[in-house]
Amino acid sequence: MEGLREICISKIISIIKRETTTTTTTNENKISIILKEYGIQYLTSDILEDILNRLKDIDHWKFNNQMFDIILNSNINYLNLRNEDEIDFNNKFNVSINNNNNNNNNNNNNNNNNNNNNNNNNKDNSEFRFVGKNEINDNDNNIPKSLYFSLLKFDLSFQSKIKDSLLFKFLNNFKNLKVLNLSYCSLINCTNITNTTLSISLVSLNLRGCSNISSIGFKNIGKELINLKELIVSKTNITNKDCKYFKHLKKLKILKLNHCHEISKDGLEHISKFSQLQSLYLSYCSLLQAPNSFKSLSENKSNISTLNISYCLIDDLSIGTIILNNNNNNNNNNNNNNNNNNNNNNNNNNNNNNNNNNNNNNNNLKEKVKKENKEEEKEEKDDDDEIESTNDLIKIKSLTSLSIRHNRITTKFLKSLSREKELLEKLKRLDLRQSNFIDVESALCLYPYMCDVEQCELYISNNNHSTNRRSSRFIDNNHGRINLQQLYDSYNHNTIKSKGQIQLNRSSLRLSILERQKHSPLILLGEDEKFQATIVKNVLERKNFDVRIAPNGKVAYEMFCEIKLFQLVIVDVFMPVIDGLRSVKLIRQYESNHQIKRCPIIICSGNESVIRSGNNSKDTGGDAFISKPFRPNLIDLVYKMIGINDNNSI
Repeated sequence: MEGLREICISKIISIIKRETTTTTTTNENKISIILKEYGIQYLTSDILEDILNRLKDIDHWKFNNQMFDIILNSNINYLNLRNEDEIDFNNKFNVSINNNNNNNNNNNNNNNNNNNNNNNNNKDNSEFRFVGKNEINDNDNNIPKSLYFSLLKFDLSFQSKIKDSLLFKFLNNFKNLKVLNLSYCSLINCTNITNTTLSISLVSLNLRGCSNISSIGFKNIGKELINLKELIVSKTNITNKDCKYFKHLKKLKILKLNHCHEISKDGLEHISKFSQLQSLYLSYCSLLQAPNSFKSLSENKSNISTLNISYCLIDDLSIGTIILNNNNNNNNNNNNNNNNNNNNNNNNNNNNNNNNNNNNNNNNLKEKVKKENKEEEKEEKDDDDEIESTNDLIKIKSLTSLSIRHNRITTKFLKSLSREKELLEKLKRLDLRQSNFIDVESALCLYPYMCDVEQCELYISNNNHSTNRRSSRFIDNNHGRINLQQLYDSYNHNTIKSKGQIQLNRSSLRLSILERQKHSPLILLGEDEKFQATIVKNVLERKNFDVRIAPNGKVAYEMFCEIKLFQLVIVDVFMPVIDGLRSVKLIRQYESNHQIKRCPIIICSGNESVIRSGNNSKDTGGDAFISKPFRPNLIDLVYKMIGINDNNSI
């Protein structure tokens, strides 16, 4: 049957095309000829609806006034009159309103007489009438058969001449209309939405680009259309105060405010109280880049699952990023401790002056050294606690889709998100394309979440520089979508990072190291410059060494403690978080506390004075010092430190 239906529709379309191109009469006469000769009026509404949709694709075909009259007597469910400029809508609306008023008056006067006959006489004198889906063999003749009862979805977009007063009076005749598209109808102001049947039936309203809507219009929408589930008012002049009128829309689930340049955090204060709202679109709302713009969404425990704030130039302050373990408190505590220590030291000095004859200077020096070591241990523990942050967006626990394209947020956002395990389990889409500060590699901290390509979508790209070759292999070039699992696997064999960064699976890593340990001595390389680290790694791996890279002194220390199989450590003096010398001290202290065999350490620096002072000092903890950039003698020094002859095979 479907094949026969398609053949019939194609045949009718071809006839209409032929008549349109060959007939020399006016367009209205062409339609009359087609209807008379081929009996399109006898088609069921679903076939007619399909034909009308296909007519929209025919070049130079336009619906006209007569066609509009004929459609009014059909029983179709969807009518698309988008950009049909040959229909005089205002005139047709006015005629239809008057006819319906006359019909209502006549029906009331003749209510006790032959209603069916009167209704037929009072109908529009159109020559043809379409058959509804269920009209054939329908014995219930009391049920009216017209567009006013059948139409569910109506598209009148891009009609710049439609008047507001006539439109809503005309729409008041539709009893079951659910979806209405009035986008870019520039004369619409919604001041005439009062006492309308749309308040019962309408569930979706699109007013995108209707720039003439005033506060009164938005108030009428909120007051009258109480059953709305979707409201689109993008590219309108809606203000923050206008948002409060939508509080009466208790069933509203989707709200689109894209390109509404007056919406700020004050508007979100009203929106956050919409208890049923699930999807909120705010792209290009530039005022949302103000600090703490989304605080109300988290404080009022919004149930939003889809949030789009792309192209708002969102930054860390906009989403309310705050530091959880602020070092100010630690600094205050340290200052207090230092003051107490100073007082203690003063007391000790007084006691020492009183007891000069006891010759306890050496003991006092030892005690000071112990105190300094204890203070250093405390500071090291404080430094080990990675700075943690949070923000208002990750406090919205119902989120499943978040889009922040063209943003200025930093990697703090991803790191704070990586700690929200419950949220990550729900999150199915994260779009951070066109970021200023977030690279593709930053997504590694989200692992093992968002790895299922079939269920999750992750998009990241950077505005300032191109993606490196390694990461580009796991990105869809057409859309910027990332395969996080493959990206993680590519880094899994090169490095271990601390909290908020990629972490290699400990058990699998240990097994791989044990297998290679017999033939490839393991070397820890602490180097924050990626270019230098890559060169050294490649050179050493050609000599059959297994090299693991740490991007800062803190990670180098953590890796050394985690994997107790390193035969050599090479660290740069100047590195972020913890410098190389501090890291070496921590490593030596760890060896001492755990009675581990001393591991040789090579300290490198581009500053010759640091190298000279290091060679003359025994307190650094290093076994050798070498200058940067690295020279070929590095290989000889590595052999020497590990105790392998250059001539011997590893």
